[in-house]
Amino acid sequence: MHATLHCQCLQLACAVTDPLDALKTRARDGAHIAVQHHLYPSVKVAETPLMLRLDDGFEKRYLATCSRCRATFGYYLDKEQQPTGGTGRNGEILYVLPGVVPTEALSSAASQ
Repeated sequence: MHATLHCQCLQLACAVTDPLDALKTRARDGAHIAVQHHLYPSVKVAETPLMLRLDDGFEKRYLATCSRCRATFGYYLDKEQQPTGGTGRNGEILYVLPGVVPTEALSSAASQ
C-alpha cells in the first residue's frame, strides 16, 4: 500500500510506500522517515544546505519546498551525517515534517 502527501496548500507533494502514521519518526523533530518515496515535480529541493546549530553539534538539511506556496514540508540530510560518509545531499531518505496532509484526510474531509 502507498500513500500520497500534500503540502498545507493542498498541492500534491510526494508518494510514500506506507501511510504516514505507519512511518517511523525522528525523535529530534518528529519528522516521519520516508525511506522509499517519490517527489512530484511541484517540489523543489534546495541545491545548498541549510546549516542548523543543535545542542549536540550541527546538521545540514536540504529543504524540500512546495513550488506553489514555498512552504517547507520535508528535508534530506547531508551525506557526511550518514554512517557511509561523503558530501552532498543524501537523496535516499526524505524526512517529512509534521503538517503535511495525507490524501486520505482530504477524502474524508470532503465526504463530511
